[in-house]
Amino acid sequence: MMNRILRISFILLFFALTSCKSKPTNTMASFYTGSNVECISADMYGNEVVQVFAQGRNRSAAIAEAKEEAIKTVMFRGIVTDKKQCSVKPIVKETNAEERYKKYFDKFFKKGGKNRKYTSVRRIAFQSHVVKNGITYESYSVEVTVNRKEIEKRLAKDEIIKINSYEK
Repeated sequence: MMNRILRISFILLFFALTSCKSKPTNTMASFYTGSNVECISADMYGNEVVQVFAQGRNRSAAIAEAKEEAIKTVMFRGIVTDKKQCSVKPIVKETNAEERYKKYFDKFFKKGGKNRKYTSVRRIAFQSHVVKNGITYESYSVEVTVNRKEIEKRLAKDEIIKINSYEK
């Protein structure tokens, strides 16, 4: 009799503990699975307009994150796209350049650093609120113009990249 009561109480305890698990809060932005950065257009002056999906505690933090992500994508990863006018190749083609020139890029990307003068915001659209670990973030779709030619000139001047005469 005591064995049976003990078994039943363990089974009830097991079900009680497994049913208390909290469910994650999902919003529409959390279902977005594509790339963070998409190319919209490019012009003959070396500007590329990219759409960045960014999150931040508030609007200004999300915009700053979008600008930084746009520059890092253009500099290190390139943009995979089917649009012919967009440049898909990264500016810095050297493998592990971000780690090799870590001091330079930490200074370049610090708050209020040199990276701010190579971007401008064209359009901002609020997407949704996203909850992560109990903290609410705002998600935005930001169109950022990145001055690719000026970044190339700056990195060549600082001897991070080499511009060949046939690439100009």
